[in-house]
Amino acid sequence: MRRAGHIRTSPALADLGTPALGPTSRIPEAGRAGGDVVTSAGAIDVHMTTSAFCVLHSAARHTFEALSGRGPTAAKHRARHHRVLGGTVAAYLAEGARHPGA
Repeated sequence: MRRAGHIRTSPALADLGTPALGPTSRIPEAGRAGGDVVTSAGAIDVHMTTSAFCVLHSAARHTFEALSGRGPTAAKHRARHHRVLGGTVAAYLAEGARHPGA
């Protein structure tokens, strides 16, 4: 909203992303240390990927349910969606192994 000007100018709001990015930064760092992550992806990349998945589930849930008869936020789908999201993030972080320079 309004190009986030209110966040940029507010000392109280400026660091709101820090709690999410702290733990999220450990994912690619640990993967690089273990040799599993070879991309230059960082915490912001992981956070954007997971946020996009979660926002889509939330924002479009009624549309998906109306069109497919299946609610994406239903408890019976959670385990599969966790695997999908985990696999997506893992594949993205390991992408450089298949495509050097990614």
